[in-house]
Amino acid sequence: MIETLETLRQKVQALGPTGQDILADLKRAINETSLIQRRVDVLERIGRSGASMSRIETNQDVDEVLSDILSNAIELSRAGRGFIVLSDEDEPDGFAIRASRMGEGAEDDSSDNDGSDNDMRISRSLIKTILQNEQGIVTTDAQQDERFARSATMMVANIRSVMATPIRLHGKGFGGIYVDSQIADYLFDDNDLKTLSSFADNAAVTFSLATSLKTRRDFNVQSVRALVNAVEAADAYTAGHSSRVGYYAKGIATQMALGDDHIDNLMFAGYLHDVGKIAIPLPVGIEGPLNDAELVVM
Repeated sequence: MIETLETLRQKVQALGPTGQDILADLKRAINETSLIQRRVDVLERIGRSGASMSRIETNQDVDEVLSDILSNAIELSRAGRGFIVLSDEDEPDGFAIRASRMGEGAEDDSSDNDGSDNDMRISRSLIKTILQNEQGIVTTDAQQDERFARSATMMVANIRSVMATPIRLHGKGFGGIYVDSQIADYLFDDNDLKTLSSFADNAAVTFSLATSLKTRRDFNVQSVRALVNAVEAADAYTAGHSSRVGYYAKGIATQMALGDDHIDNLMFAGYLHDVGKIAIPLPVGIEGPLNDAELVVM
C-alpha cells in the first residue's frame, strides 16, 4: 500500500503545477480522513468506557471505585500511567493521590502513594495548577513545553505526553485525573482533553454515589450499634453476647466468600437477634423457667 501511494505521488508530481494542486487536494483528503477516523476511534472508546463505567459497583469500597474509574480513564486515553487525586486540606500540597496505575497488565499501586517510586512519580505542581484553576492541561511533548521547564519530575521521569483534567460536581472541583506517557510524543490533543473532561464529569457522579452509599452504610452501622448497646445495657447478664454473634456471623460469611450485601445482612442479624429484649422488663427469665406472671408479660 505504501509503495502504491508513493508511485501515485511520483506520477502526480510529474504532471507539473496541475499535479501539485491534485497532490495538495489528496493530502487534505487524507488528513480529513485521518481526522474522521480518529474521531470515530474516540467515540468507540467513549462507548466502551461508558459501558464499563456503568458496570462499576458503587456499593464497593470507595478506593476500589476510584481504581475502576482510573482503569477506564487509562483505557480511554491509551495512556501509559494514570493517577486520581482528591483535594485534601490536611495534606501539604492540598491533595492526596487516591489511585495510581501503570498501563495494561500493571498492578494498582494505590496502596502506597507517597510518590517515592520512580515509576509512579507525578508532577505535583501540575496537579496544583489544575486544582486551583479548575482547567484541564494537555501537552504533546512535555520535554519541550515551556510550561513544564521547571518540573524536575517531568525531566527525570522522561514524561512525553501529558493530559490532566479536574473532577467537578455541581460546578465545584474536588479532584483531578492525570494521565501521561513516557514513550509516545503527540499522544494527546485538545479533542482528547475534551473527551477526558467529559469522562471526568461522569466519574464525579459515580464517585459521589459511592461516597453517599458509604455514608448511608456507616450511618446504618452506627444505628445498629446503638440498638445493640441498648440491648446489652438492659441485661448485664448477657452483655457482649449480641456483639459477639454479629462478629462471628460476619467472620463466617466472609470465609464463605459471600457477597458484601449478604455479609452485612448476616452481621446485622447477629447484632439484632436479641433486640426484642429491650421491651421485656427485668428480671423476666433470669432464673429458671418462666412463672405464670412472666408468661403473661411475654
